[in-house]
Amino acid sequence: MQKPTLHQCTGTLLCFNGGYVDAAGFLALDGLFTGHVTGKLVNISVALVDDGEGTVSKLLAFPVFCVVVVGLRFLCRRIGGNSASIVRTLLLMEAGLLLAACAMALAWAPLADGDDWRAILTGMTLVAAMATQTVVCRIGLVEEAPTTVVTLTVTQIMMDLPDLLSRTPAANHTAARARLLRLAPVVSIFVLGCVSAAVLFVAVGLWCFAVPPVMALLASWSFSEEPRQHRPHALIR
Repeated sequence: MQKPTLHQCTGTLLCFNGGYVDAAGFLALDGLFTGHVTGKLVNISVALVDDGEGTVSKLLAFPVFCVVVVGLRFLCRRIGGNSASIVRTLLLMEAGLLLAACAMALAWAPLADGDDWRAILTGMTLVAAMATQTVVCRIGLVEEAPTTVVTLTVTQIMMDLPDLLSRTPAANHTAARARLLRLAPVVSIFVLGCVSAAVLFVAVGLWCFAVPPVMALLASWSFSEEPRQHRPHALIR
């Protein structure tokens, strides 16, 4: 069995964080999706017609996400250098944002009012962190599956299963099997992140936000620029 590459280790850590931060934010901040862009759009639609708690955060999440991505694009151009140094810088920024969000959550606990400015600031800091992670994946992990959403990944797995269970050309069968071996763990890790966040939120409350900055730091440490080979099965198709 082929050993996982450093890129895959980094992707694994970030995928866990993607599920973890989204679930923890949803539980702690009145249903706010911090990483899932589709969820943000749903939040906006609901907030426009339902005057529930956390309305301001849900309206702000999508534009904040977009502004952060645009700002990071300009920052990356200004930093220059190779992609590995840029990715490490962004991962350290993500870790810093996640650490700041953790400090805010603990200092302002219990964040019971989703419309309070402290809850809003904590939520937008988490959104900024997940926007940073998304940019990292687009720059440094382009051959890996997305780490903040698994819809396309699950779709690809379901499309590959019939090819494995029926008579198809050998090349198609080989490619489908290779993709399945790469993508199935991604979904499992994302779900593990979600479940872990839920369990820790129930067990330790807002202290659950202490985990994501550690994972981001480990991701920064594990990342290295590797010679890239063309692997047609590596991308979601």
